[in-house]
Amino acid sequence: MKSINEIKPELEAIMKGIAEQFGSNCEVVLHDHSLGLEKSIVAIENGHVTNRKIGDASTNIGFEIHKNNRIGDDQYGYITKLINGKVLRSSSIYFRDDEGKVIGALCINLDITNLVALQKSIQHLTSESAPVPVKEIFANNVSDILDMLINEYFSEHPIPVEQMSKQDMCNLIGFLDKRGAFLIRNSAPKVCSLLKISKFTLYSYLKEINEPTA
Repeated sequence: MKSINEIKPELEAIMKGIAEQFGSNCEVVLHDHSLGLEKSIVAIENGHVTNRKIGDASTNIGFEIHKNNRIGDDQYGYITKLINGKVLRSSSIYFRDDEGKVIGALCINLDITNLVALQKSIQHLTSESAPVPVKEIFANNVSDILDMLINEYFSEHPIPVEQMSKQDMCNLIGFLDKRGAFLIRNSAPKVCSLLKISKFTLYSYLKEINEPTA
């Protein structure tokens, strides 16, 4: 390729496609360095993002790339901030002629100002200083609450009931007791049936669990 003009129509079609895909907050710019960097913009979509138009200049990065003719300096997804406070997520792809000299660039500048503000708000709300999440169970009847507490325990301690030792059973019973499960009517018979123990054994385990340690 000798000049940007050789592929300008194809590039303009791609530019329009990118702008249509990402909307009015996405600026797409084509630079032709052969016209001079101070007036290198030869095509632009959604120029209101940076308030630029055809005939305007390249950026400082374009000047640096052109001056040093650096190879492999295509950049993707870097963040830039305008003087007016706008935050852009940008990508720049450089074109070279048959001799490897930089002759132009296709640049994409997505205005993410509102997204950054939203991200900061979310980070503030979900920071370590925010209230710790509480596992609150909303159910239509108290029997469902007991079932959910039992399921919660087994999700964290996946051991088959038939393989549970006395200590395992006491751990489950202690977990339920701490959460007030035995305040639920008929909870004791249900737990006894699950663990295949008698009420006497259940209350014996509860007494052990709640006895103060010396």
